[in-house]
Amino acid sequence: MLLQSDRKPSVRVLPILGEACMGKTTVTQLVFNHERVKVYFELKLWVHVSHEFNIERITASIIESIEGSPFHSGNLNTLQTRLEKLLQGTRYLLVLDDYWRESWHDWDKLKLPLLKGAGGSKIIVTTL
Repeated sequence: MLLQSDRKPSVRVLPILGEACMGKTTVTQLVFNHERVKVYFELKLWVHVSHEFNIERITASIIESIEGSPFHSGNLNTLQTRLEKLLQGTRYLLVLDDYWRESWHDWDKLKLPLLKGAGGSKIIVTTL
């Protein structure tokens, strides 16, 4: 599923669900570092979400992973616009590790700029 190129130009989300300490992150790390995955994706990004969900911090962390340096802005619109430009037309793999938030509204806001990636892009979410 991870290496399949989708016919539709969309980004797919692959959840990994399970109890705490089951090895979700370990399995995801093995997949993330696999040679075929390295070749298939132009960008590979890993962001730890944690219990304290902060969309600005998460978005800034994704930008920092791409650019290699911090991008400072407290404005969500500025952060999302920057992230959209960075992902536009790029096939990427993003891991959102330890995602606990149950609000669909927060998820919808977070994923908005992530949908600008090229077809075949994937988001792996590890969660309870």
